[in-house]
Amino acid sequence: MFIEQDLTMKAMSKGGLVGRLQARRKRADSQEWETLWEKPIKNKVVNAGLGVAAKRLISDTPKTFKYGEIGVGTTSATDTDTACETPILTRVKSTVSTESTAVFEDTAKWVTQFTSDTSSYAVTEYVTCETASGVPILSRISFAAITLDNNDVLEFSHTMQSQEA
Repeated sequence: MFIEQDLTMKAMSKGGLVGRLQARRKRADSQEWETLWEKPIKNKVVNAGLGVAAKRLISDTPKTFKYGEIGVGTTSATDTDTACETPILTRVKSTVSTESTAVFEDTAKWVTQFTSDTSSYAVTEYVTCETASGVPILSRISFAAITLDNNDVLEFSHTMQSQEA
C-alpha cells in the first residue's frame, strides 16, 4: 500500500517536488474543524514558479511564496497559469514553515485559511502565490468542489517535498 502510494506520488510530481494537500472546513455555527480530505496531489508547478525556483538557487534576494488564493474555475491547471482561473475572495497570507520528511527541512508547508463573505461558493481550485496580488504563482491545484457557505472557514495545508526526480 505505502509503496504503491509513493510510486503514485512520484509519478504525479514535477521538478522533484512531491505534493500533498489537506482541506479542512469549520462551519460558521461550529468551533470544530472537519477534515474533508488529505491526498497526494499533482503539483502543477507553473512555468513562472520554475523560473523563480531556479533564480532562488543563485540569488541573494530570493522571492518567496507566502500567499494562497482560492477559486471556482473548472479547467485543469496548465503550465502558463498566473492565478486561479476564477478567483474568489482575496488572497490570504499563509503560515509558512519547513518540515523534515525524508531529510532535514526537505518539505515546504503553507497553511492558509479563507473565511467566506456573505456568499456561498463551490471552491474547486487553490493557488500558492508570491504576493497579495499579481504574479508569479508557484502552483495551481484543481479538485472536486468544496462547499463554502457564509462565514465558513476553509483551510488548506499544502506541502511540497523536494526529492530526486
